Amino acid sequence: MSGLLALLAIATAAYFVPPYLMGSSAVPIDRAIVGNYTSLMVHALPAGLTLIIGPRQFVPRLRARFPRLRRVYLISVVAAWMAAAYSAAVCPDGSLHGV
Repeated sequence: MSGLLALLAIATAAYFVPPYLMGSSAVPIDRAIVGNYTSLMVHALPAGLTLIIGPRQFVPRLRARFPRLRRVYLISVVAAWMAAAYSAAVCPDGSLHGV
């Protein structure tokens, strides 16, 4: 089951993160809102990292072998959350433009 979770998490990160890196996000970007695109990028990158690292937290042997990954995971979660909270606060409808 954890293998399926890991596969789905990596597939989600592989599908959703690269468009932000190439500037071709499907999310409408309002250039009038200061930091809108930047906050989406800051959200996408650590969120993608979280998706990749997250499933490894459920495997005790990997968690014990790479203890620093837990810190990277937690920092990534907080960074992604803060960027999403900013985007939600500055977007006119408060919904990250439908994301």
